[in-house]
Amino acid sequence: ILNVWQPQYTHMFEELVRGPEPWLYAHVQLPGGRDNIGNPEYDLKNETSLAPRTGTLMRVARYEKQPDNRWAVWVQGVSRCRVERALRNMPYARADVRIIPDGEAFSH
Repeated sequence: ILNVWQPQYTHMFEELVRGPEPWLYAHVQLPGGRDNIGNPEYDLKNETSLAPRTGTLMRVARYEKQPDNRWAVWVQGVSRCRVERALRNMPYARADVRIIPDGEAFSH
């Protein structure tokens, strides 16, 4: 369960659940967290970006908007993914991603 309170991410989930299910998004861990949001060194549109390009494709299973504008979001990891092309970085990052098959899927 995610406790979402930062305005750019509450906005992101608002937009996500406005569309049809399944509600999918890629989670890529940003080093330094919110301190590096908007930092040009971590802009995925920059080919020399310090930001990682691999993450997890997540599915929103359930959500609840809280009275104080926070969101409680139940998520499930679906697959590993890789950022192929960054589309924008503010107010939250958007990108085209590619599913990365797990190696163990090929060993059976």
